[in-house]
Amino acid sequence: MNKFILLLILNFLIFSGTHTSAESSKPSIKSSTLTKGQESTDNQQQPKIEKKYYSNGEPLFFLDDKRRPSIQPFKTVNDDEFFLCRGTVSQWYRRQVSEEFNSLALKDGLTIVTGKNCALKLTKSNSGKKLPILTIEMFPTANAMDHCVLGGGCPSSRYVILLVKENILYRTFILNEPEMDVYKEYCLNNKGETLAEISCWKYLDAKTSTLTSIKNNN
Repeated sequence: MNKFILLLILNFLIFSGTHTSAESSKPSIKSSTLTKGQESTDNQQQPKIEKKYYSNGEPLFFLDDKRRPSIQPFKTVNDDEFFLCRGTVSQWYRRQVSEEFNSLALKDGLTIVTGKNCALKLTKSNSGKKLPILTIEMFPTANAMDHCVLGGGCPSSRYVILLVKENILYRTFILNEPEMDVYKEYCLNNKGETLAEISCWKYLDAKTSTLTSIKNNN
């Protein structure tokens, strides 16, 4: 079996969780910024993946069947492990997520991100198959990424947590700007449409409660 297996199969992906702050400061994280030449090399190094694991013709993540990347984490804090997005999250999906973040950020005049300063966080889970929870974290600058992940405060960050329910992909986008006293949550579907300005698990819980109430009253 190929060493890498793309993990995002909607029928098996169920995520939940929140961001936890990092411990004390460590040496700066190496930038995940890719030049055009590096992008080409990075793509060539990625192993072939079975076509059924592709979305829009390309993979979203490069993980094995236990939801693990082949590289080592650059930071571990309690139940959280942090990996650079390069080699774990596909380039096209990083670009898509950053564009969605920026579309939401513009509503409140917040800082935009490019997807270059990006980390994939794996959080231990004791539910279901006990596979780790995946969170993509993006930052407007390398300095912000250092501070947020390695410790020392978090001036600006973006998180997206994925959740699949009834074969529908929901994504909670979190925009955090402590210096501006701004913390925003949005629930988006797989088409990039905003469903609510709360987390997807809160949105789905409210939806379930409403349907239950309607059913009981009929």
